[in-house]
Amino acid sequence: NDFQDKKSSLFFFNSSKDRELIARKIDVADNVIPSANSVMAINLFKLGKIISNDNYINLSSRMLLNVKDKIAEGGPYYSNWAILYSYFVNGFKEIVILGNDAIDKNIKL
Repeated sequence: NDFQDKKSSLFFFNSSKDRELIARKIDVADNVIPSANSVMAINLFKLGKIISNDNYINLSSRMLLNVKDKIAEGGPYYSNWAILYSYFVNGFKEIVILGNDAIDKNIKL
């Protein structure tokens, strides 16, 4: 709540409770290190899938909508966002191995 921009659903670097700054920055462009928001969006998507929380998946989708048009023209500067976009377009596969000796299985994918 203290970091999220309610209008865009993206996250600021600093809290709304921090002392007054000239500007609050929202980072979306990936570089050598992926942007904080692209990492957050992917994490929210994956966590939403793992714990079956549609709110997290929907938040991830709203975050992606802010940069969706930039992915095609921005190439490497939106590569992490493109990964997330592919999860929504192509689906996200989960593999679950169950059983008493599941942990002992050495499965290579």
